[in-house]
Amino acid sequence: MRRLTITYGTTYTRVVQLLSEEPALAAPLSSECPVTAGEIAYAARQESAVTLADALIRRTEAGSAGHPGATALGRASQVMAAESGWDESRTAAEMTAVNEFYKLPA
Repeated sequence: MRRLTITYGTTYTRVVQLLSEEPALAAPLSSECPVTAGEIAYAARQESAVTLADALIRRTEAGSAGHPGATALGRASQVMAAESGWDESRTAAEMTAVNEFYKLPA
């Protein structure tokens, strides 16, 4: 709750409501990433996130301090795909774009 309050301020109650209405989204993206699947869904539904990178890097803290990890990336991509109607090809392209974002220039 503390993390949600810090992250979302006064709108944290909207995220909590989503998590209580859809408990399957309440789990963290991974054991290393505390951001929940519900926060990714919230980013898509309420904050106009249209890409996986937008949801992970700009709309949540999942990717703000670095790559969130393969497990978190995979789970977040599943959520965004379900929210946005992406097919497997689009989902793979979104994951590639996130991975490319974190690569250091050669």
